[in-house]
Amino acid sequence: MNAGCRLVWLDPMPLEEDIYRAYENYFTHTGTSAGRWIETAEQSQSRRRRFYLLVRKEYWKQRFGYFPEAAGGWKRVFGLLVYLHPAWRSAFDAGVMFLDAHPGGKLLEIGSGG
Repeated sequence: MNAGCRLVWLDPMPLEEDIYRAYENYFTHTGTSAGRWIETAEQSQSRRRRFYLLVRKEYWKQRFGYFPEAAGGWKRVFGLLVYLHPAWRSAFDAGVMFLDAHPGGKLLEIGSGG
């Protein structure tokens, strides 16, 4: 630990050429888009979980403009039900950090390394 700023680092520090090993299995480093990863995760869930994810996706589509390719139709009713329930709405809104979709937009993330 640096006594001046209390910064903590690994000792010994990893070699620069070995750092990639810590990230080999991250979906962000495998060429698989986050959206595709989410779809794969959805397929492996229970029916109850898949239903929850369907409702969440439909709500985000209606409220924030995410997943424009989502089916809609009768599923739209579930998104509306979430909107009418304040506790559910707040929880679902937090899932996208209350942010509208911006297709083609860019996001600068300052990660904390956690």
